[in-house]
Amino acid sequence: MEKRGRAIVLSLLAGGMAAVLMLPAAFGADTSKGKAVFEAKCLKCHKVDKFKKNRSDRKGWEMTLRRMERNSCILTDEETNAVADYLAKEYGE
Repeated sequence: MEKRGRAIVLSLLAGGMAAVLMLPAAFGADTSKGKAVFEAKCLKCHKVDKFKKNRSDRKGWEMTLRRMERNSCILTDEETNAVADYLAKEYGE
């Protein structure tokens, strides 16, 4: 019985950790920095309609931003995280 109890506790902890990692986008984190970077860098080349059509979750937006970095868009890790949070909140699935 003790082993089973430990397994339950560990699975609850793992689930809790996953929830904590998703907190910024899921629970209305301050996305003002992400919005500012989005407007300054993303809208230089893209129209807002592109983001409305290509909705994605946070991970998908982060992958898109990483791909844009290979195409000459320079973002710091902090900016990438902020913009991914903003895009997930505004243009999430």
